[in-house]
Amino acid sequence: MKRILLFVTMMTVANGFAVEKKELLPLIETSATAIGNVYLETRDKIVGFGANALSALGILAVDGTLTWQQQLVARICYERIERREDIKDLLKIDWYSHPNFDPDWNKFIMGPEVAMRDMVTPDLMKIGLWYYYLEVQWKNTGEIAALRNSPHLWKSWCSEAVKDSPEERIWFLRLCTEFMADPDAPNSNPKLYFMLQAEKMTDEESLRLRKIGGYSTKLDQRIGDWFLDVLKYADVRSIDVLAKCIETHSSSIDFRSQLTAVRSRHVSPAAPPFRLGTNAVKIIKQP
Repeated sequence: MKRILLFVTMMTVANGFAVEKKELLPLIETSATAIGNVYLETRDKIVGFGANALSALGILAVDGTLTWQQQLVARICYERIERREDIKDLLKIDWYSHPNFDPDWNKFIMGPEVAMRDMVTPDLMKIGLWYYYLEVQWKNTGEIAALRNSPHLWKSWCSEAVKDSPEERIWFLRLCTEFMADPDAPNSNPKLYFMLQAEKMTDEESLRLRKIGGYSTKLDQRIGDWFLDVLKYADVRSIDVLAKCIETHSSSIDFRSQLTAVRSRHVSPAAPPFRLGTNAVKIIKQP
């Protein structure tokens, strides 16, 4: 097992005083819901405080009274302050000069990028910029590597780099459910549905269930099988949406009798870990 080191968030730094939470919170709230240029503007204001903001950002990053989106923005900004140069260096890498790059990939009609995933993602995992990887997918920042073809693949590789990490289990799956909750998002994405189902994301169950109406009524049997599994682990937070879905979709299975067990489940989600690379961040509270 890798040794876990601790980053100590300092109360003050040599060039100024620590920024207080109340100064950052309005920017965090805006950043949590914004995308593109609006997001970049507010994020950069936060990052512009530099090391003076680390103490407050660390506290906000694990503040359970905030939305998970706000906590995630705090983590993104904390990482960007601490590892600003690592992010810059990552985006400067010439992947076409990588030791494992195969010149034969240049022969592919779609470009060599279609074969580069297994070459790039292990390096991304070693670099461990988890929150940058999530940010580039979530906020549409455009801050991606220079690829000759198919630049969208960078987001895919970043998502792949988060796979099998604590950040995937908590944050990436929550991003997926947010995408699904978007009324403008496509309704038909079975792969995403069943991936989330397998992870048993009970705290996000209601978001997924709200989208089930997008499926054709021809899939009633499939929906029925899904409900049977969901009812084994869904908790009271999903009860209203489950009941509504049962009313909306006809089925030969009587689901209503199984809602009693769902009502009895009260779950307190585990606190998400906060890491920079493989190093745990130790939070020191402001007085």
